[in-house]
Amino acid sequence: LAFRNGTLASDSLCCDGNQSIVSKKGKKLFKAKNGNLISATGMYALVFPLAQKLTKKPSKILPDGTIKINVTNSLQPTEGIIVEVISKEMAVIHEGGGHWILNISEFFAFGSGADVARGAMMNGASAEEAIRIASGVDLFTGGDVQILTLSKTSRKPKKWHEKSETTARNTITM
Repeated sequence: LAFRNGTLASDSLCCDGNQSIVSKKGKKLFKAKNGNLISATGMYALVFPLAQKLTKKPSKILPDGTIKINVTNSLQPTEGIIVEVISKEMAVIHEGGGHWILNISEFFAFGSGADVARGAMMNGASAEEAIRIASGVDLFTGGDVQILTLSKTSRKPKKWHEKSETTARNTITM
């Protein structure tokens, strides 16, 4: 998956825990009821039901700019990650039973084709173009390219607030 300029893009190739391809037509992008963009990488059967649940109870930016993170994730570290884009500047990364905040400087990418996608975006590619390029290089990236775009009215977060006390408090900038 790749994100740039408010657009989240993904391939549609789905794999299981043994890196066997189970589908070339998997839906990997979701839009939450509040407009957050959600996608995931990893074991399709484990990761994507959790991503779909997050569309009904997404993290949100409160009136004071605080981010309320809804932890619906019971993923183990090796099973995959769920990416929840809440604004052009910030995403919540759910993984390993916890979460962390990603401050977006320009773009980001996750998944098996992430290095190729990041390289493509460093050279000016859009998120959609980056996924197409990664599909031509990475064995586990392929199928149709899917895209979703943030609404123009998405709010900017000022700070974040955890709902769960048992989660990590890490922030990283990409």
